[in-house]
Amino acid sequence: MKVRKLLSALLPRFARDQRGTPSIETVLLIALVALAVAPFLDDLGAVIGQVFQTLSDNLLGNIGQ
Repeated sequence: MKVRKLLSALLPRFARDQRGTPSIETVLLIALVALAVAPFLDDLGAVIGQVFQTLSDNLLGNIGQ
């Protein structure tokens, strides 16, 4: 019975408390951006890999001369 009293006292107070709202909104926004960007990360990885491969090939070519 004490738990029920405690919950009935704390729940309305918790519902009115708005302090964490901006943090929750920020996390939600970051999550949505991450979901939007995720499909492009694979392509970006391939492009970056190609850049490093070209750089490596050029360095090895210059060393051999």
